[in-house]
Amino acid sequence: MANRRTVAAGVLAALLVIGLATQTAHAATIPKCEAVRDTIAGNPSAQAFKACAGKKPISVECCRNLLPLAEYQDCLAQPEYRSQVNGWLGGVTTVEEAQKACLG
Repeated sequence: MANRRTVAAGVLAALLVIGLATQTAHAATIPKCEAVRDTIAGNPSAQAFKACAGKKPISVECCRNLLPLAEYQDCLAQPEYRSQVNGWLGGVTTVEEAQKACLG
């Protein structure tokens, strides 16, 4: 159970940060989210998640792609960031769907 929560935290954090990397933030900024904004879209783990998240249901293996980005989970507290992540995902999945798949 703890492993699923860790995977989920990584997934959600990565989704947020990926969205930040591709769009302008209009919300109050979180320094660690801003610091990674310009580089996260090129992150192989983030790209791998987006590629495998299109196959439903999203697998635990797919969620594990984003564990390296778990430190950014706090970024999801901002509704604007969540919206940006959903935009970056472009219909492949949503933050809400990833939460359900990875948190169980």
